[in-house]
Amino acid sequence: VPKDSIRFASRVLVENLDSEEEMEYMIVGPEEADIKAGKISVSSPLGSAMIGKEPGDEVVVQAPGGKRVYEIIDIL
Repeated sequence: VPKDSIRFASRVLVENLDSEEEMEYMIVGPEEADIKAGKISVSSPLGSAMIGKEPGDEVVVQAPGGKRVYEIIDIL
């Protein structure tokens, strides 16, 4: 998988800028999604917001508890 921007099947390290927590996710299809295993759907709010982004970019996701801002740290 190319590492210049986030695509389907990318492994991504992101930081929640509110909590400063870093998380690693793999972008997968809806049927493969398993948040406990670090796999998020390409059609989920976070997954779709990250497609096409590069390290250093920020994404804003509307979550049930309000907006969350993530920074793309690396594409692994």
